[in-house]
Amino acid sequence: MLAREPTERANNYDFVKDLILKRCRLNSEKLKQCFYRHQKSAEKSWRNYAHELNSYFSEWIAELQVKTFEQLKDLLITEQLKYRVPAEVREHFLDDWIKLKTPYELAEKLDEYESIRVSEEKSLRKIVTNSKVV
Repeated sequence: MLAREPTERANNYDFVKDLILKRCRLNSEKLKQCFYRHQKSAEKSWRNYAHELNSYFSEWIAELQVKTFEQLKDLLITEQLKYRVPAEVREHFLDDWIKLKTPYELAEKLDEYESIRVSEEKSLRKIVTNSKVV
């Protein structure tokens, strides 16, 4: 990691610290998972647990640059929609999944997918039916 950097930068404490922090920083998806999956340990207090959840949540929304109530509302509604999407549909959107941040943008993509899927199923049934007639 530091081998590619010039010697003067590699010997600069602040530069090295920032480089390490950037490399170790969790992305928004990992922070979301930490927030939702974090559990209270028996040896820690509820106050400590609340603080840990608050930290994960704050870092998660900061990473996504959520600054307004409207953005937070969109995030939470979008997350709920994503949670309800069947796995086989989710796989279709793998490349765009994290980028879909508003509920209406996600809903529009899902409706388009459903429309295409239903249309393809009808076409396939028509082909199968026609091949049986011949």
